[in-house]
Amino acid sequence: MSYTIAIASGKGGTGKTTVAVNLLQTFLDAGMDAALADCDVEEPDDAVFLQPEFLKTEEVTQQLPDIVTSRCVFCGRCAETCAFNAILTVPSAGYIKVMPDLCHSCGVCSYVCPQDGAIIEYPKTMGQISSYALDGREALIEGTLKIGEAMAVPVIQATKKSLHALDTEIRLIDAPPGTSCPAMETIQDADYVVLVAEPTPYGMNDLRIMLQTVREMQLRTGVIINRYGIGDGSLEAYLTQEGVEILTQIPYRETIARIYSKGELLVHALPEMQKLFSALRQKLLKKQKPYATNHHY
Repeated sequence: MSYTIAIASGKGGTGKTTVAVNLLQTFLDAGMDAALADCDVEEPDDAVFLQPEFLKTEEVTQQLPDIVTSRCVFCGRCAETCAFNAILTVPSAGYIKVMPDLCHSCGVCSYVCPQDGAIIEYPKTMGQISSYALDGREALIEGTLKIGEAMAVPVIQATKKSLHALDTEIRLIDAPPGTSCPAMETIQDADYVVLVAEPTPYGMNDLRIMLQTVREMQLRTGVIINRYGIGDGSLEAYLTQEGVEILTQIPYRETIARIYSKGELLVHALPEMQKLFSALRQKLLKKQKPYATNHHY
C-alpha cells in the first residue's frame, strides 16, 4: 500500500519546495521507493534543486465543446444547464458562443442538446507533464500549466495520475500555496498533510486559514516551522493551543539561505540538515496508517 504525503502552505515563500525536495532526497538516500509530484503547476521548480535526468514530456488536454451554428436550433438548453456560465446565447439574434476559459469540460451541454451534431468536442492543450529520473529510476513528475491558461486543476489531476501510476511506496506531493481550488484538488486525498509555515504575522494568518481548511477536509496534519528564530513564539503558542503537532523547526540562518539560492539540497550540503530531515522522515513514517489507501484516478 502506498503512503501519500502532501506538502502545502498557507502562502507562497514559506519554504514548501525546500521541504518537498529535501524530504524526497532523504527517502531516496534511505533506500526507500519514493517519488515526488510537483503540482505547483503555475511555477514548478522542484527539478531545479534535484537536477534529475529528463525522461519524457506529454501534453495535458481537455475536451471542450464547440457549437455548430448551422445545426443549432438555439433552444438555449445548453446555456441553461451549464453550471459555470460558459455558454452565452441570444436565441432571438441567432447567436451562441462557448467561453473556453470558463468551461470545465463536464459534458452536460452535449448531453442535454436535442439536436444531433450541434455540439462537437475538440482537444485543447492545458499544459504538460514532464517525467524525470533520480538515481536511475523515475522519481519526479512535474506539471506545467500552459502560459495564458486560467484553469490549473486539469493539469494537477493529470500530474497526480502520473505519480500514482508509478506505484511507489512513498508518494510526495508539492502543492500550490494557499487555499484556492488548485491547492484543495492537490491535497484532498492525501494520507497526511505537512504544512510549512513561517513565524511572521502574515505567516500565522495564512496558516490559520489553511489549518481550518484542512480540518474541514478531515485530513491529518502537522506543521513545520521554517525560518525558526525570527518570531516571538506566538506561532508555537498558537499551535500548542490548537493541538497541532510541530513536526520540526528549520532554523533561520544565512548559510541555509545561501545554499537555497544556489539551487542546492540542504541535506547534501549540511550534516545537521541531513539529520533533521532524517528525523522528519522517521516521524512521518510512524504516522502512516496500516490502511493507507491507494487512490485511483
